[in-house]
Amino acid sequence: MHEAGHAIVGRRLSCGEFLFVEIADQLNPSVNIQRAGGSVFQNSALRFRGRQSYVDEICLLLAGIAAEQLLIGSHGEGAGMGSESDLARATALATKIEVQVGMGDSLVQRATEVSPQVVAAVVANSTSARKIDEILQVELSRAREILMAERELLLKVTDELDQGAVVTAERIRALEEEGASRRLAS
Repeated sequence: MHEAGHAIVGRRLSCGEFLFVEIADQLNPSVNIQRAGGSVFQNSALRFRGRQSYVDEICLLLAGIAAEQLLIGSHGEGAGMGSESDLARATALATKIEVQVGMGDSLVQRATEVSPQVVAAVVANSTSARKIDEILQVELSRAREILMAERELLLKVTDELDQGAVVTAERIRALEEEGASRRLAS
C-alpha cells in the first residue's frame, strides 16, 4: 500500500513521467536500512523548480505514509528510518523551501546547501521547526485527500503489488479504465 500511494499521488500531481512501481520480493535481514520498493518517475534534468514543484514532491514523498494511515489507521516506522527515508527527504525539501531557496516566509538564504546537519540545526529552532512541520502536515493532508478520492485504485494497485507484480503506467491506466467502466455501468 505504501508504494501504491506514491504511484497514485505522483501521477495525480504530474511529478514526472510515471514508469512503474514495485516492491522488493526479498529483503536482507542483516541490513538495518534498505529499500523495500519504489515508484519510479522520470523527470527532465532541465525542469523549472518553483515552490509548487517542491511541495508536490513533498506530497509525493508523504503519500506512502498517507496510504498506510488511510488503509490501516497508522503508518509504520519504515517511512522515517534513515537519512534517505521518505520522511527525511520530505523534511529536507521543506527545509530547503524555508532556508535555502527563498520560497518560505523569507527571502533570506540561511543555508547554501541542505545537509542532514543543516536540517538538524534548523529544526532545533522551534519557530523554524513549526514552519517545516506545517509544510509537511499540509502535504500529508493533501496526499490523504488524493488517496481517499482514489481509494479503489489504491486497493487494486496494492493488491497487484502484494501478488508480486511490477505495476506499470499502462497497467494503472487499465485499472483506472476498469474502475470508470464499472462506475458508468452502475
